Amino acid sequence: MDGLFHKGVVPASAGGGFGFQSRIWGLLLDRVVSEAVVVYNGTAVTVSADENPDLFWEMRVAGASLGVLTSFVFTAEPSPPQDLTFTYNWDFTASEASRALAAFQDFVQIDIPATLGGELVINKSPTSGNLAVQCFCIYFDDVATSNQTVAPFMDLFREPDSASVTEGDWITVCAEWATDALDTTTLDLPLYNTSYVKSILVPEEEVLSTSAMNAFIEYLATAGHDPDPGWRTVFLSTSLRIGLTGRQEVYYGKHYEKLTELKSTYESGDVFHVPHSVKLKA
Repeated sequence: MDGLFHKGVVPASAGGGFGFQSRIWGLLLDRVVSEAVVVYNGTAVTVSADENPDLFWEMRVAGASLGVLTSFVFTAEPSPPQDLTFTYNWDFTASEASRALAAFQDFVQIDIPATLGGELVINKSPTSGNLAVQCFCIYFDDVATSNQTVAPFMDLFREPDSASVTEGDWITVCAEWATDALDTTTLDLPLYNTSYVKSILVPEEEVLSTSAMNAFIEYLATAGHDPDPGWRTVFLSTSLRIGLTGRQEVYYGKHYEKLTELKSTYESGDVFHVPHSVKLKA
């Protein structure tokens, strides 16, 4: 899974694990057959669909609120016999980038094979007002049919400014995703960035409108050029959090009541906490 290359197997397995193969095999979480868990009183238990099934369910939904995961058992799939990965890069104007985003949104809603996984990445360009647009895809099928599969999207644009294409077996293609290990041993970080990253999921049934995409692209193309740092926040405020309630209900939705009951059963010591922890049943 793509998540493995960013944060290791445990967070991805415990809370999702969406990657380029998910259209074929689902989330990495879906491949978990059983888990070994240490609960609050130090007891090691095995959880699965047949053994402690309630705890297995909650560990897959809110495991950080219940215990420490020490091992997993997964189901595996045969590796595809042929694989292809390709990256196309463009330096687009804002209007071209808007068109690319709209085209990609349309493309992923047609009946494309589950063997194609990909993403459109939009970043700032060195050219003021432009955007660096990258289309990265992996094709787990006969490479001879790859061009036909992506043609409905690629044919809408000029030739990429640069491209990288790799064909091979599973290991060869996986190696294309990998990057060097992050070495922080020589970094001196006396200050820490207090910015926050926000991820917005667009529901399939409520896709982005043209006006929303244009506004989003316009912001990406212009924000950060000639900034006025005088308007930047110069201090942190902790008082606002007092009035923010119900975050667990929003995060876990209809499952939250059942989660609180199981938390009270398996983790009555209330030892494990994360910002969105499940609370003990009142």
